[in-house]
Amino acid sequence: MLKLLYIAICGGVLWFFAGCTETAEWDVDSIGWNYYPVEVGSSRVYEVKGVRYINYLDSTSFEYLLKETVVDSFQNLENGISYTLLREKMYDDSGVWETDSVWSIRKDGQRAILVENNVPIIQLSFPLEENKVWNSNALNDHDTDEFEMVKVGSPSVVTGNDYANTVTVVQEELTDDPYVKYISQKEVYAEDKGLVYKENVALQYNQDALRYGLGFVESGIKYYQYRVE
Repeated sequence: MLKLLYIAICGGVLWFFAGCTETAEWDVDSIGWNYYPVEVGSSRVYEVKGVRYINYLDSTSFEYLLKETVVDSFQNLENGISYTLLREKMYDDSGVWETDSVWSIRKDGQRAILVENNVPIIQLSFPLEENKVWNSNALNDHDTDEFEMVKVGSPSVVTGNDYANTVTVVQEELTDDPYVKYISQKEVYAEDKGLVYKENVALQYNQDALRYGLGFVESGIKYYQYRVE
């Protein structure tokens, strides 16, 4: 009788944990996976605008469309699935897309990972949590680079499109130094849409005596990427 009771209890425990595991695997969107959707054949188009600064007297503006398409999938070394991301640019109204680069992306239970030039970067950390901080370079040999997650579940408007639920990832920020440099690097992800906005502003100000503290940009870049399709 005791032996049968023991078997019944063990079976119940195993059933309980199996049920919990199945529920956790099924309800992946509750941890934020749907903020980073990936599917072969899916694509998105961004408008990119910005300025490159050579010195305070020389700068070049740029503007183009960027299209990212998930063109394939394959099994990676971690026994998971990675997706091939084709990136194309269009510089005019010709309708001709020019291949720019090929990256790969993948998700595991805790991370969304972008691989650019064979360097994996952790773009998102799951579950989504306000003020969560992680090392984006944890999977490569680069120096620690901490990202912070803010405004989880907040609405955002990008190029006239309303997104009810978004999360902002602050990659680097130094905006209170008007004399030496200004840095604002961040990405905004929307529920069921993925990346909808990217900002990369890194400016070094001119240090000459006559221009010190006046906001003359000596070098750097302003890069803004807005999803339009």
